Amino acid sequence: MQTKASQCGFTAIEMVITLAISIGVIMLGTVCLDGYSEKMVLNNTTKEVKSTIEQAARISTIKHVASYIRYYPNSNMLTVTRAGHRKVVKIAPQIKIYKLSDLWISSSGSMSPRTIVIANRQEKRTIRLQMMWGRVIDNAA
Repeated sequence: MQTKASQCGFTAIEMVITLAISIGVIMLGTVCLDGYSEKMVLNNTTKEVKSTIEQAARISTIKHVASYIRYYPNSNMLTVTRAGHRKVVKIAPQIKIYKLSDLWISSSGSMSPRTIVIANRQEKRTIRLQMMWGRVIDNAA
């Protein structure tokens, strides 16, 4: 005959199974959140690099001074230099930028055409620079 006290609650096996399922659900959410976070950092960095280049082209056109954009991969910094001015943009450490070692923007706002690649561990984005008027196009790749 079983007493009422021995019939209440979970057994140790049921507790372990419930705990394992709960941890699994939490871990799945954490992994998905990390992937989403990395994607957002990549998208925001792409937008920031694009706007930095566009702004440098506009300022070069308005002030009639050339601008020079350089990416330093060791320190993950992007610098915009023009006469008497230097702007530094910090890039997240998990992001790498390719084909942006030296970019010269003329005093009329034009630049040589090129495709810049911004990547993290899993994905990449491209920014295409057109030849005239500092027009920048970004693509998901």
